[in-house]
Amino acid sequence: MTDKFILELPLILPSPQSLKMSGGYCHLDRKLKLISDPKFSSEKSFLLQLFPEHLPDSGKHSLTCYFTSITSSPESYQLTIEPDKIIIAAANSAGIFYGISTLAQLIRQYGNILPCLEIIDAPAFSWRGLHLDVCRHFFSTDYIKKLLDVMAAYKLNRFHWHLTDDQGWRIAIDQYPLLTETGAWRKDEHD
Repeated sequence: MTDKFILELPLILPSPQSLKMSGGYCHLDRKLKLISDPKFSSEKSFLLQLFPEHLPDSGKHSLTCYFTSITSSPESYQLTIEPDKIIIAAANSAGIFYGISTLAQLIRQYGNILPCLEIIDAPAFSWRGLHLDVCRHFFSTDYIKKLLDVMAAYKLNRFHWHLTDDQGWRIAIDQYPLLTETGAWRKDEHD
């Protein structure tokens, strides 16, 4: 390890409220042993989908990852990385999800060797969103799914989807087929 690695602060978006480097490293080249409050079972599944190469193991050389409850504000979380364990603590599922998102950013930045640290974070605003207007500009389903994944990665929690307007009707309704047959298209006023 180089001194540069130790001194380099993680780049996390959005920036957390508190980040304290504690020295040392956590090696992710081991299997994960997940210990979770039962109410966080879907977040446990999400973590395993993100990192399938770290499928659960209960061996003595495994890295333990804890999801635990704490009393805190909604959507806040605490992420602690130590040499032999990772702890994500939050009051609710959203906080655990945001802690996993931050862990994913750290893994993308550092790879399998993470710096030991403690992050305490909570959103500055309860409404963090993005607006997409598909009336005036068409986007494919695949594009929208990728956009939602990126929003989640950066902890945005509201998706405002402008689906209909006089420029285009994008929702197919079986009882009203003319809405999409004629309403989905608009001639330019200059044609």
